[in-house]
Amino acid sequence: MIQAVTEAQNTALDQYAAAGGLATESLGAVRTVSALNAQPDVISKYRVFLFEAMHAGIKKGLKVGAGNGALYFAFFCTSALGFWYSGKLIADGISNGCTDNCPNGGQTHLHFVTLFVDLTFHFPTLVHVNFLFFFCTKKSYC
Repeated sequence: MIQAVTEAQNTALDQYAAAGGLATESLGAVRTVSALNAQPDVISKYRVFLFEAMHAGIKKGLKVGAGNGALYFAFFCTSALGFWYSGKLIADGISNGCTDNCPNGGQTHLHFVTLFVDLTFHFPTLVHVNFLFFFCTKKSYC
């Protein structure tokens, strides 16, 4: 995504530079442009450069939007999966007639939030892997 945004930004900057060069050149030779009645040609070329820069900006916006959409999609799908699995653990505990050390909403939510925050904001380390192994080896949880 960063490469696509950088490429679109560079394209837009190149088009703005070309438009600025055209404006500078035509203002520097204003007598010649006026004598040859070339104002409409210069204006149309200037507009072409600006429209190309505008289209590069629109493409950049679409790419940024798609990237952010994919990021939030992954976030919300992960959250949905965690809440569903928490509910499944609780329902399985109730249907199996669990009486001792049963999973409840507080436990499952706490485990989900702890895992999600740790895995989102930290790289998994040996401590996290050990926690995951311990969490998944308990028969009442997996």
